[in-house]
Amino acid sequence: MIFQPMARMIFGTVLVILLFAQATIISKLNPLIVSPDFVLLMLFLMAGIKGTREGLAWLFLIGIVADIVTMDPLGTNGLAMLPAVMLAGPARERIFQANVLIPIAVVVVVTIAHGVVLSLLRGITPDITTLLQALMHAVLIPFVYPAVRRLA
Repeated sequence: MIFQPMARMIFGTVLVILLFAQATIISKLNPLIVSPDFVLLMLFLMAGIKGTREGLAWLFLIGIVADIVTMDPLGTNGLAMLPAVMLAGPARERIFQANVLIPIAVVVVVTIAHGVVLSLLRGITPDITTLLQALMHAVLIPFVYPAVRRLA
């Protein structure tokens, strides 16, 4: 594996910018009830491309920043995004890369797990918006993947 420090810096910068945009701008401009979680998608794809170890490092960093931005208790967002990294590791296997539908199905499972865990940690009951967001992510993943692949 080639060490690319600038690619990691660019990815980290894009991830933080998307986090701030997601927390402030996207939710206000989006006419739909559900907004896409681009940070979750990019974290899942990066862990699938680079591996679980690098995905966990990004999870730790972006989890702390997300907790500060959303004013959640420390560890809430990191714990909620943990299934994204853990399920992306097996997605690196050759059998998963042979079919485009398998990563899309894994993204749906990851989004539902993220929504349920985040809702429970915040003390609210999960609702139908988690399923709607999972469907939105299933539609977006083929478009986000080339961008993340280019950053990796």
